[in-house]
Amino acid sequence: MTMISNPKGNYDFIPGSPYLSFGVVAQPGFAIERAVFRRTRAAETGLEDIARHLRARGRTLDALCAMEFRQYAPRQWTVDEFGAFNAAHVGRLSQAGLGVEEKVPVARTNVIINNGQPAGDGGLHAFSYTVPQERPATARSFVLAAIPEVRFLPHGMEVVAEGDTSPAALESKLRFIVDKASERLALLGGRWGDVTGSQLYCEVDIHPFFRSLLLQAMQAGGWRGVQWHQALPPIGPAIMELDVRSVAADVYVDD
Repeated sequence: MTMISNPKGNYDFIPGSPYLSFGVVAQPGFAIERAVFRRTRAAETGLEDIARHLRARGRTLDALCAMEFRQYAPRQWTVDEFGAFNAAHVGRLSQAGLGVEEKVPVARTNVIINNGQPAGDGGLHAFSYTVPQERPATARSFVLAAIPEVRFLPHGMEVVAEGDTSPAALESKLRFIVDKASERLALLGGRWGDVTGSQLYCEVDIHPFFRSLLLQAMQAGGWRGVQWHQALPPIGPAIMELDVRSVAADVYVDD
C-alpha cells in the first residue's frame, strides 16, 4: 500500500475505501490537533462548523484530515442506508474540493449508538486537522480510521469469526484489529507508544483480552488507557471497531 501526499492539507494518507482513508500522518513541520464538539453537529452542516473553527486557528478546510461520526439508532444500518450516508459524505467532501488524486484523504470513524436517544439524532462528534508545529516533535502525529474485524478481499468483505461471540472468537476478532492497526501504524511511521488516545467500540465483553492483547500491543502507550464505548460499527455483522491517534492537543468546541 502506497501513501499519498496531500500538500494542501499538510498531511499524507493511506488510501482506503471510496469514502475514507485508512489513516493520516502530519507532514514535517506540522502536527495534528483534535477538536470535539460539546454538542454533536448534523452531518449535513458539519463542514461549515469545522471551517469556522479552522479559520479561527488560521487554517483552511484543506487541513481537515479526520472526522468522527456517532449516530443514534436502535439497530445497525442496512447496506443501502450505509451507502446513502457514504454517498452524501463523499459528495460534501468533493464539493468542498477536498479530494486528492480522485481519493478521499480524510480518515473516518462512524459508529451506531443505541442508548434510547431518538433515531436519527447524532452526527459529527469530532474532527482532526493539521497545524504548523511550533517546536520539534518527539513523536509523529497521526490518526487511524476506525478498524472493524473485517478483511477486505478481492471478491468482497469477510468478517472475522462472523456470528460467533465465544471467547475464542472475540479474541480472534480483537487480535485481527490490533494486528491491522499495528500494520497501518508502521506504514504511517508511528508506534503504539506514540498513541495519545484509543477508542474501542463494541457492546460485547472483551475485558479478558484487555491486558493480554490490547494493552500488551500498546506497550509504552498503555498507561493512557482505552475509551470503551457501547457502540457498534455502522453495518453488521461486524461487532467491534478500534481507532487510535497521536495528536498534539485535544480541544473542545462550544456552540
